[in-house]
Amino acid sequence: YHINLKWKKLETGLLLFSGLIFSILIIAIPYLFQHPELLLPYFKDAFSQQALLAESGWTGFEIIPGIIALGGLIMAVYLNAKSKLHAAILVLFLSSTLSINLTINMFTPNIERYSQGAMVDFLIDKSDEDCYKEVVGLKSYAHLFYGERKQSDIGNPVFIAWMKNQHPAENYTAADYRRYFTEWLLTGNIDKPAYFVTTVRKSAQYEKMPALQMLSSKNGYVFFKRNIE
Repeated sequence: YHINLKWKKLETGLLLFSGLIFSILIIAIPYLFQHPELLLPYFKDAFSQQALLAESGWTGFEIIPGIIALGGLIMAVYLNAKSKLHAAILVLFLSSTLSINLTINMFTPNIERYSQGAMVDFLIDKSDEDCYKEVVGLKSYAHLFYGERKQSDIGNPVFIAWMKNQHPAENYTAADYRRYFTEWLLTGNIDKPAYFVTTVRKSAQYEKMPALQMLSSKNGYVFFKRNIE
C-alpha cells in the first residue's frame, strides 16, 4: 500500500541480491547433496561426514522451486521497470509462495535422512519388539515417537523400586524420571532387552560399558543392545 508506483534502484538492488542468493541456493543444494564428495572436505566432524553419505531420495527435480523463484524474480524486476508495480508485486508474491512451499515439501524428507534417518529406521525396526529404546549422548524425541515409548515403561514397578532404592526422595520431577530411567536402562535390573542409540561423537564411553553390545554403526549413529542379566 505504501510502496511508490515504482521500486527505487536501492529497493530493486536489494531484491535482486536477496532473491538471487535464495534462488541459487535452492538450485545448488540438491546438486551438492547428490555429490557429497564436493562437501566432505569442508566437514571435519566425523558425525557430519558420515551423515552426508546417508541414502536419500534426491531426484534432480528439486531444482524446480529455485527455477520458479528465479523466474518470478526476473519477471517482477522487468514489470517494475515497465512501471507495472502491482503486476510485479503479484508475480513476486505468487512465485515466492509457490517456491517456498515446494522447497519445504521436496527438501524436508531428504534433509531428514541426513539428520536422523539411520536412527529413525533403527527405532521403527525395533518398535514392535518388546524392549526398551533410548537415546544417549544426544537430545531427541525419536525414541518416544518412532520407538513407540509406552507409558507403562517409565511407570514400570521394577524401575520405580530401583529408583527409590538408588535415589531416595520424597518427590521426583519429570527430569528426575527421565534421568534415572536412562541410568536404570544402562546399569539397573532391567526386565527386558534395551536398545540404545548414540552418535560417533559419544560412542566411545558406551563401548567401554561391558553390559552393552555394539550392534552396528550407520551414518554417524551407533547402536547398542543390553540383554537381561
